[in-house]
Amino acid sequence: LGVESAVGYISSVANPEDYSMFVVLDIVQAETMGQISRTGFVKGWSQQKVAANPKSHKAHVQRLCKQVVTDPAYFKKLYDLAFRIGKEPQQRALDMESAITFWGVLFEPTMHSWRSPKVNWLEAWSGFLRGKFYVENGNSSRWTRTVSRDLWTQTAAFAARTMEDESLGFWSEEQAWPGLIDEFVVWCREKGIVPGKKEKGMEVDD
Repeated sequence: LGVESAVGYISSVANPEDYSMFVVLDIVQAETMGQISRTGFVKGWSQQKVAANPKSHKAHVQRLCKQVVTDPAYFKKLYDLAFRIGKEPQQRALDMESAITFWGVLFEPTMHSWRSPKVNWLEAWSGFLRGKFYVENGNSSRWTRTVSRDLWTQTAAFAARTMEDESLGFWSEEQAWPGLIDEFVVWCREKGIVPGKKEKGMEVDD
């Protein structure tokens, strides 16, 4: 299927702007965002063991979307898929604009939220990246950074840790987080999004 046909099919069984898009692309074994092969389509849906019609396909996609909430392994599968099919075939990195869009879809509030009780991490992360790498020059604009596979993977790991500890107490300079995540932690403390790091030996008055 070409781009137009692929978009048309996805629109008939899912929403191209939410989680269900990645569910469909996973089922049909897509290699890129804009193309669905006949082989992948036939093989993928035959493995799902559902009736071969759009109504059944759509219902099955909706069931799988609910699985994301309770199945971390399935979320990881879709998260990894987004990077692989989102980048250009000959490129090793994902462009930043696509990455931010995908994070917005993958960390959708009702499915797999990246928002702890006091911090909207998705908003903070996106804002940090825009402020650092988005350049506007007259009538043109561009991103000055791409997202490597390591940064993409480690962002998901970091997101999981922030949901367990929104103070970022788990982070330290000695850990092997990507440099950009280290910078984000410093930025969050400077912006007052999380408390600043306490110096060792500092006493706190009662």
